[in-house]
Amino acid sequence: MLFCHVTSHIENEPNDKLFEQKGGGGYPTIMMLDEKGDMIGKHSGERSVAEFEKTVGKAVRYLDLRKKAESGDKAAGIDLAIAKLELGSLTADAAQKQIAELGTPTPEQQAQLDAVLLNQEVMAISKSAGQDRASAGKKFSEMKTAGKIPTGATEYLTFWDNITVYAEAQNDVTMFEEALAKVREKIGQNPSKKKYFETKEAALKKMKSKK
Repeated sequence: MLFCHVTSHIENEPNDKLFEQKGGGGYPTIMMLDEKGDMIGKHSGERSVAEFEKTVGKAVRYLDLRKKAESGDKAAGIDLAIAKLELGSLTADAAQKQIAELGTPTPEQQAQLDAVLLNQEVMAISKSAGQDRASAGKKFSEMKTAGKIPTGATEYLTFWDNITVYAEAQNDVTMFEEALAKVREKIGQNPSKKKYFETKEAALKKMKSKK
């Protein structure tokens, strides 16, 4: 069932706090809930049919994992804990505790867990930096050098975009071009991002003129 939550206050609206209760942090936020109102999917990244289908697929997998975990499947339980962590339904500490109680993750599960934790670290750095995006970009540049690059759609773009800000502050053309190329790979074909790339290209031209 589709449900549109309007953020403006409406008198006698029974679900007025739904967005806040489900962990919404920005507008628009697209979530998938089960019949009990528990979140089973949360869309991030590009708003296209193909990306929406991926989110639906993850929600279906979540339901399957939950069913298997409830039947005693420990491997499914580990996968479910990772999925809940990714959705924000579990904290990192709580997820790792649950996983430890269920057994040792496979190499594939550990890699997935590490990826989710890295994605969350990137967003935490971005949030704590606030308007000082160059400081976030500096940390992300250091993470890149260490081989720590996020895989989530939103996290990936946040990571590389902030690196362009840091590179511009340092007048580092090579770093800027690399980061911008990564952003372009993901959203370069999106017409709504035309102004963004025009601004970045202008910044790059100015940087090169200083060399």
